[in-house]
Amino acid sequence: MKLFHRKVQPWEVVEQQSVDAVPMFTEEEQAALDIVNVYDATMSGVYVFELKKVTNLRGAVAFARKTLLQDAATKGYNIFLFEGWKVTRLRRGKQQRAEVRYWGRPAYANKPAPRRQMPPFLAMLDNRND
Repeated sequence: MKLFHRKVQPWEVVEQQSVDAVPMFTEEEQAALDIVNVYDATMSGVYVFELKKVTNLRGAVAFARKTLLQDAATKGYNIFLFEGWKVTRLRRGKQQRAEVRYWGRPAYANKPAPRRQMPPFLAMLDNRND
């Protein structure tokens, strides 16, 4: 029996952008939220998206946040105190792919967040050279 590897073209890293974990609320906002429980570790997730257009990166990061928050909700948490992300854009021939790593520190707050939460610094994805 002969083992062989087909010549498969590897994925090429086109671009990487990241945001280190940043606080999502000021100290005053945190006090107003009435936080009763904070998870003892940072939760993270890795999500891979096939892209038809490079402009879908913002949506991919927002989807990754939403999915990770849903995972946190299954453990009894409803907000992230700190959040960060990393997007790696890949290309193989005409195919485009994005790998989104998203992390956050979940907590449970008795009161809802004062504003709609979006991933931090999403505008960075608009300032790229394509």
